[in-house]
Amino acid sequence: MKKSLIAIISVLVLIIGGFITYNALTAPTKAPSTLPTVTDERPAPTPSVEPATPTAVVPTGTYRIIPESSKATYSIFEMLRGKPVTVIGATSEVMGTFEVDRTDLSKASIGEIRVNARTFKTDDEKRDNATRRMILKTEDDANEFIIFKPITITTDKQSIDLNAEFAFRITGDLTISGTTKPAIWEGVGKFTSDTELSATVKTTVKRSDYSLVIPDFPFLADVADEVPLQIDFVAKK
Repeated sequence: MKKSLIAIISVLVLIIGGFITYNALTAPTKAPSTLPTVTDERPAPTPSVEPATPTAVVPTGTYRIIPESSKATYSIFEMLRGKPVTVIGATSEVMGTFEVDRTDLSKASIGEIRVNARTFKTDDEKRDNATRRMILKTEDDANEFIIFKPITITTDKQSIDLNAEFAFRITGDLTISGTTKPAIWEGVGKFTSDTELSATVKTTVKRSDYSLVIPDFPFLADVADEVPLQIDFVAKK
């Protein structure tokens, strides 16, 4: 009897142990409540910033020539088919900037002035073509522009009121068709407002100084050596 009881108890122990082991192996694993937090002690990277595009700073006294309101002209005397003729060529393609304050004209300064020699027009298209190709040789890109580089500027007044005229003189180097010579321009100008200036400047050059040779045409008996140049311009801030 005692042996039977021991056997029964042993079987019960085995059954209970097997049940506990089965539950331990088959019970679902509990998910962690939160994911582990990893602390990165390195400083946060600084976001890259694209370099700003430089903004051109235009001084308050800078005036720019307005081509639409400006004109460069040359005039030259010639004997054409036995008749005296004064030929005038003009273009509005004039470019340049300068610094000037009407309350202190002594501090005025002028940048390079450029005139597009390819765009001069007279009353005769054939003459214009001959001037561009054979005289000024503007088909060569190096000769496209007549360029004046100012060196000094002087005025007859230290300051000027609106709409009052003042005279000035500019000296510098004038380049035509690859040849550079000193030149003096005489001018008269006036401030029509606090942001606009109009002026006329004149000089005279010699064709021979710039090696500007006139082609030998049978209908052209004579051409003057002296060539007056003039620029009428309006400039604005």
